[in-house]
Amino acid sequence: MRPYVIIHSRQLLLGASLLAVLGCGNAGDQLGFNGLGTGGLIALVCLDRDLSRSCATGDTAYAGIRVGLVPLGSNDTIATLMTDAVGSAQFTKVPVGRYRLIVDSTTIGDSLVVGGIDSTQFSIALGAQLKVIRAQIRYPVLSVRQARIYQAGKRIWIEGVVLAPESTFGDTTAHVSDSSGALRLTKVVAALPSFAGDSVRAVGTVNSRGGQPTLDQVKLLAFVPGPPPVGVPLSTARAATADGGQQDAALVAIAAAVIIDTVSVGPDLQVRVNDGTGDLLILLDGDISFNLALFVPGLMVAGDGVLVPGGPGQWLFKPRNPGDVTVN
Repeated sequence: MRPYVIIHSRQLLLGASLLAVLGCGNAGDQLGFNGLGTGGLIALVCLDRDLSRSCATGDTAYAGIRVGLVPLGSNDTIATLMTDAVGSAQFTKVPVGRYRLIVDSTTIGDSLVVGGIDSTQFSIALGAQLKVIRAQIRYPVLSVRQARIYQAGKRIWIEGVVLAPESTFGDTTAHVSDSSGALRLTKVVAALPSFAGDSVRAVGTVNSRGGQPTLDQVKLLAFVPGPPPVGVPLSTARAATADGGQQDAALVAIAAAVIIDTVSVGPDLQVRVNDGTGDLLILLDGDISFNLALFVPGLMVAGDGVLVPGGPGQWLFKPRNPGDVTVN
């Protein structure tokens, strides 16, 4: 199957030749008649590329998808067709009546799902202009929790709130959360710059980095501004293990953590702190303009940061900007 640019339904109606039904003869010759006459229908199938849940500009038509017509009150498919190069299937000589359109999920591959159909039921009337019914296929839409355990290599959608935008750190990573958890996004390309608190849609490939799940090769879309996210309060000991891994990629908050020592790690500064429960390593990213002279052993640190893996069973606390942390 190969996607093609969608052709508007009016273009399909102009000069379009009738399609042969695969395995069903001439798109209607085998349907029989109910004595009320016949009509027709055009089904259009698109790949929903922006999770708009509709066939819209920018989406692409999809060829080779089997669609069928089922009369209301019946489970019998009276006709099936495969979509052509422009994602259309034209049914003709269909007995007038009420129908529903079905999409054969076995013909769309194991990475895509049926996202929706414009009308769950519709009428085919005698001599009326051909009705156009659109169906969308898309990558699965998962919660963050589902995404974290989904099969590696599969492309999926998630929807959530930005914790750390893609421009925060120099490695084009971002952090997003929903009510089920947080996830790190890698190799992010955003249609527009995102900001902490934005509600976004993200499509990418399930992967891992540092032993933790990620969404890789990500495109961010649909930016809706929202209030800045609030860090989950954790002790330094719990933050150092991401609360047993449950807070991986999350935005967390620490308080009254005493600076033990500091060490340069390449362009970054690593600061070891402890609030009395255990050590935590703060990583001050060299791409961010922190005032490193403030981080003096014996002083206390408080503030927010996202958690990233730092080794087996260990996480690093990364402030997103100088305003995330205070030292006194």
